[in-house]
Amino acid sequence: MRRNLATLLLSIILTLALVTTTAAAVTAAPEGTPILRMNLEPRGPVELGIDLTLHVEVLVPTWFLDAPRFPETFELPGATVELIRGSAQNLSETIGGSTWAGLRRDYRIQPLNPGKFQLPSLVVAITYARAGGKGPRTLTVRGQAGSSVTVTVPEAAARLDPFIAAHRLRVSQRVERPTEALGAGDAVRRSIVIESDAATAELPAAAWPQAPGARLYLDPPRSRESRVNAAARPLLTREQSGTWIFEQPGQYQLPAVTLDWWDLSGRQLRRSQLPAVPLTVGPAGATAVFALPEAVTAPAPGPAWPSRRAVALALALAAGMGLWLAWRSRRLGQRAVSWLGALGQAWERSEWWLFRRLVGACRRHDAGAAQAALHAWLNNCAAPQPGLNQWLLDRTPSPELAAALANLASTLYGVNPTGPWRGTALAGQLSLARRHLPRCRPTPTNALPTTLNP
Repeated sequence: MRRNLATLLLSIILTLALVTTTAAAVTAAPEGTPILRMNLEPRGPVELGIDLTLHVEVLVPTWFLDAPRFPETFELPGATVELIRGSAQNLSETIGGSTWAGLRRDYRIQPLNPGKFQLPSLVVAITYARAGGKGPRTLTVRGQAGSSVTVTVPEAAARLDPFIAAHRLRVSQRVERPTEALGAGDAVRRSIVIESDAATAELPAAAWPQAPGARLYLDPPRSRESRVNAAARPLLTREQSGTWIFEQPGQYQLPAVTLDWWDLSGRQLRRSQLPAVPLTVGPAGATAVFALPEAVTAPAPGPAWPSRRAVALALALAAGMGLWLAWRSRRLGQRAVSWLGALGQAWERSEWWLFRRLVGACRRHDAGAAQAALHAWLNNCAAPQPGLNQWLLDRTPSPELAAALANLASTLYGVNPTGPWRGTALAGQLSLARRHLPRCRPTPTNALPTTLNP
C-alpha cells in the first residue's frame, strides 16, 4: 500500500512539473518575426513592351497598428517602376497554427530595353501589436524576389529603331503661319503631338531640319500624363514645337514624319505618319507683319487688333458720318473733323502701327528708318528712358536678337561698316520678341493733370 501511495505522489509531482515547464516555455517563446514576400509575374521570358507586376506581401503575427510604408518606387536600371494606386489588398494566413494578418501591394515595372533584369531587395517599414497586448512594435522588414526575368524584342519588330511598343499611339501636327503669302522674314511654327501609352515615344530628329536660308528655334518638349483610373497604365501626351524664320526666298518643305511601332494588342507592326508641308517664300515685304501665335505655355494674349480691312471700313464710315454732320451743322462738322484728326493721331501712335513701320523699314533694309522706328516702338512699350535696347533684351533674352541689334548699331555708328545693312534677321527676331512684350497704348498728349491749381 505504501508502494502504491509513493507511486501516486510521484505521478502528481511529475505532472505538476510538466505543466509548469510548458507554461514557462510558452511565456518565454519569442514573438513571430514579420515576413516580407515578393512574387514577380510573369515569371518566364517576356517581350519588350509587356508590363511586369511585382506583388509584395507583408505579414505580422498579430495585427497592424499603422499602414505599412511601401516605397513609391525603387531603382531598377533600364526600367520604370511605380507603385500601383488602389492595389492594396488585406490578407489573412495561418502560419504555425496561428492566424497572421497581412497586406499586399503591387508594382508596375516597364522595361525600356531588352536584357536580363534582377530585382533588388525591398525594405518596408511596419508598426504592429506585440503578442499579449504589450504595446506597438516598429521595425523594417526586407525581402528579395530571388529571381530574374529576361526581356526580349519580338522577332517581327527586331528592326525597329527606336523600339516603341504601345496599345495605342496617335500622332498629329499643327502648323501656324501668316494668312497671306510668305515673305522673307516671316515665321512658320510647327507643333507635333504624340499621344501614347508607350513607356517612351521620341520624335525622330529628321522632323526638325536646319534648312539653308532658314533658322530653326526649337522649344523644349512639353509632356503631361493622364490615366483612365488610378491603376491604369499612364497615357503620355508629348508635344514639341519649332519655329522657322525664313531669311531668303525660295521653296522649302517641312518634312514628313514617320513613326513605326509595335502594337501590343494586335501583335503587329504599325506605322503612324504626318504629311510633309511645302512652303513657298517670296521676297521680303511681300506680306503684312506677322506676329507668332502664343505658345501653349506663354502668357495669355492681349486684346486682338483689328485687321487693315476692318480699320479702313471703320475710317470710311467715320468719314462719311463726319461729312453728313458737317452738312447738317457747321459746328458739329468742326467737332467731327477734330475727332477724326485725333483718331488718326492715336492710330499713328498705336503699338501695332509703330511695329508695322519698324518691320517695314527692316524689310526695306533702311538702317536709319529702322533705328528711328525701333526707338518709337520701344518708347511706346517701355515709356521714354535710356537704354531701350537693353530693356528689350532683359525681357526677351536672345543671342540672335542681341546680334541683330548690334549689327544695326555697327552699320549706323561703326567706323568701318562691313557692307550694306540687311534687316531681314532683325525683323524676324523682333517678331519673336514681340510675343512676350505688353502692347501698350500711349498716353494722350493733351491729357489733363490729376490736380489743378485754383
